[in-house]
Amino acid sequence: MREKNFSGAVQRLISTALTLSAGLVLLAAGPSIDVQAEPVSHPNNLDRILYFNSDIRDAADCAITVEGKQISFGARVTNPSITCPDAFAWSLFARAIDQEFWRNWATDSQTWPAKPYPLCGAKNDKGTGCCMPGNDKNPGYEDKTNPSQHCPFFPGDFDGANASIIPHKANPQAAAQITAFHGSMPVPGEEGRVIRQEMAEIVFRNQPFLDYVFANNLYNAAGLGEVFNVAANAQADSSPYRRGNVEAGLVRIAFPANSVMLKTNWLNQERARELGIVNDADNPYITMEIDSPVIDNNGSNLEAGTHYLVGMHLSSKDLPNWVWATFEHVDNPGRCDFIGCNDSFGYVSPDGQAEDLSNNYTAPAMKDDGLVASSTVFAPGGIYTSGPQSAALGAIFKAFGIGANSRDGLLPSPSDKGWLSYRLKGTQVDFTDAVGWPTRLGNSVTEGGFVGSSSCISCHARASVDSDGGPAIGVFPPELSEVGYKQSNKGVPDPYWYYNSDFHFTMKALPSDFVWGFLGAAPLADPASK
Repeated sequence: MREKNFSGAVQRLISTALTLSAGLVLLAAGPSIDVQAEPVSHPNNLDRILYFNSDIRDAADCAITVEGKQISFGARVTNPSITCPDAFAWSLFARAIDQEFWRNWATDSQTWPAKPYPLCGAKNDKGTGCCMPGNDKNPGYEDKTNPSQHCPFFPGDFDGANASIIPHKANPQAAAQITAFHGSMPVPGEEGRVIRQEMAEIVFRNQPFLDYVFANNLYNAAGLGEVFNVAANAQADSSPYRRGNVEAGLVRIAFPANSVMLKTNWLNQERARELGIVNDADNPYITMEIDSPVIDNNGSNLEAGTHYLVGMHLSSKDLPNWVWATFEHVDNPGRCDFIGCNDSFGYVSPDGQAEDLSNNYTAPAMKDDGLVASSTVFAPGGIYTSGPQSAALGAIFKAFGIGANSRDGLLPSPSDKGWLSYRLKGTQVDFTDAVGWPTRLGNSVTEGGFVGSSSCISCHARASVDSDGGPAIGVFPPELSEVGYKQSNKGVPDPYWYYNSDFHFTMKALPSDFVWGFLGAAPLADPASK
């Protein structure tokens, strides 16, 4: 239990007296004074605001049982994704690992080819110079290192031959060529921002997701532009009635309910060491030997070597606005900073609490700023411990064989002990809570520098395309932190992002069903030009 410190006021009075007696001498030497931050009394203003982040997200009706690989959420639960979002998030975590997403799911570059060929028409059913769903001989598929250069490619259809992530044997020479990180921390306590700028990000999509993109010609900019124009014309011609999707083309982008997208963040081992991140035996990282170009937030990261999985986002279309969940390695610096960590199912909070308080919320670290007129502020950058694993999560892991063994092989496996090192940061199923308070969810790595303003669902609501199939709304609104980092969007979307504010309500942005991956859609390539 966090204890109140009643000596702080006395110490501040003494500090005030010393300040007055020191006069101009103290003012001149001010910058060199090392003020020791004092303990924080509770509850304080931060606590009262964070109260809205600590809601218990799994209902009392959630009663999880496991039989084989079948997970039941309780007889009273008809929709676990919204009634039991934390338990549901852990079930997604287990199923993604069981399906070996790193081997079998499609990456962004496999979903949106760099030089896409057009979708085959009715008269061209052989896939020559065009792409046909279900054809195992589409153009480019014969290239073992880059099969998705022209057509969407799902590795699970080809024995998990995920050519975008090629494991390699340790190469000391390659490791020696890695450029060391020599920068200083741009903002004290923002280790997550440093990792974010250094990491390699790989997004995976399951088969229902890729199949929908492929079959509906959404893998290229021309196909997306066509959907925009069909939708805009349908609105202009058919209002107030809605037009359904027909063979002539989609009128809206709406993924099937079993679609899942998974964003993973990988940090090169050498860079991790420079940041003081150690892969210890008690809480090992999932690692992968990556020997191919991956795209990070600064461009192309071509560094070969061992990479640590530091964080991952899971999103499922089980709800119309998707289910959002984010996971982090337990030893990530600053894991619960700014917004806290909230898990009512998988792991008990390590915060000492009274018997009548819930154990789902881990509060962000705080400190007294030590000023004469003091304030409680965040104390970011530290390591947050974890409470014990729940019996129900243990049963899920056991049923799926997750974390049963030590690492064996170049690629991860479901049985890697490292999977037990990850913690649910939180889930999100709506833009606001029942009283209208904007919900927040952010990963200390993926959203490093803007965790406090982050909302997965609100950010992804901005994902949209224009009449050319390009991005219509930017990722970030015009808001900055005090140090200059762009901030995320939170709360409900603005209708005027998508429509002009007149009585014609003409469309200017077509929502892409919360999927930012469409940013990677390229213009059609000419099959005749090699």
